[in-house]
Amino acid sequence: MISVELDSKDIEIVKSRIPVLKEYGVEITSRMYQLLFERYPYTKPMFTKDVSKGLAMALLVYAENIENLEKIKPALESIVRSHVNRRVKSEHYKLVWECLRDSIVEELAELGVTKNEEIIKSWEKAYWFLANLLISRESELYKKL
Repeated sequence: MISVELDSKDIEIVKSRIPVLKEYGVEITSRMYQLLFERYPYTKPMFTKDVSKGLAMALLVYAENIENLEKIKPALESIVRSHVNRRVKSEHYKLVWECLRDSIVEELAELGVTKNEEIIKSWEKAYWFLANLLISRESELYKKL
């Protein structure tokens, strides 16, 4: 796991992207899965056809509640159980981030925004903050199998 802490500026940047997630979230996550499956074809069986919409919604809900994750705890638990059922492991999070980052950069470029390192860095920290929570809980469940 990558140790990260979110500061108020990261939270502000992530929350400022909520309108972009609402409008382009599915495009971003669809492209992310396309890149993931092209680069790492062995990951394809871990995900269902409609997972792009689910991830887009999860990112949006996470951004909207980033300061109060307790509010979305049931949704996070559902994600954890789904990951364990599909055998998603901690090492897959790095692959997902790589492809998500690239799809964000592509979407920003399509919107006429040059690559913004500050946005990417804040989203990377937010991603790993959430990933660490999920990985930790998934690890607990894997131990019970």
